[in-house]
Amino acid sequence: MLAIFPMFVIIGQPAIGVIYKGYAEYLSLSKSMIEMDYYNFSIRKNVALSCKYMISNIDGIDFIDIGPPITSRWLILGSSQFLVLYKDANDSYFMGGIGEIEGFRDLRKALPYSATSYLSLDGTDFEALNLGTTQPDHPWIAGSTNNGIGAKLLLHCQIWEDQAGQRDGMHSLVISNGYVSYDKPSRYHEYARVKKILVSSEDADFNFSFTLQDTPNPQIVPLPSPPKTVTIEIISIYPAKDTNKPACLNFIFADGGSQKH
Repeated sequence: MLAIFPMFVIIGQPAIGVIYKGYAEYLSLSKSMIEMDYYNFSIRKNVALSCKYMISNIDGIDFIDIGPPITSRWLILGSSQFLVLYKDANDSYFMGGIGEIEGFRDLRKALPYSATSYLSLDGTDFEALNLGTTQPDHPWIAGSTNNGIGAKLLLHCQIWEDQAGQRDGMHSLVISNGYVSYDKPSRYHEYARVKKILVSSEDADFNFSFTLQDTPNPQIVPLPSPPKTVTIEIISIYPAKDTNKPACLNFIFADGGSQKH
């Protein structure tokens, strides 16, 4: 019998007064200051950054306006447990977590990613492999009819045994919804976003529905038990401004931390 798992979602604004830990970086936000400690490979030493900031929302995407002493604009995808920063249209500048995904000890790509369809547009394939990158303008875009409703994604997750010899692996998914673009933030609403999904796994014996919020901020989808594979089927969407443009997902990562979020 398939297990029905009660669902909740963790989204919202970045947490204030805590430290987000990346691979080798640290970042914290107060009400008016952003502080960061990171390794600068060009000069080969750690650099400390402390600046005032303000958050502005442009077409549904949050940006941090930095300065002084630095005057720049960073795109931010943030929740109470997970934060991604972009200084420009290239890959993420900072990616870090707190709590169960602190330091990304167990955050992994769910390779390989595959989908029943994807969109090819102007010579670019917006395929499922894009779900394993945080690079802006690289979402997965459904290529099926009905704007993506009915499309399926297949994720492969790592499995291992813990010290007691019990099966262990990925306990949750970290999902960023929609089309995220640094240069053209309006694309978030120009394309549809995923709303309700059906999450299942035959080998881990679970099947449940989950409603994603209409935000690109990272959302955590707890899994009832560690699976080898996860199938995600799109049940409904948040419609695009242009009703002909299908649903997108920005990224999906698997987290092997505790399932207690």
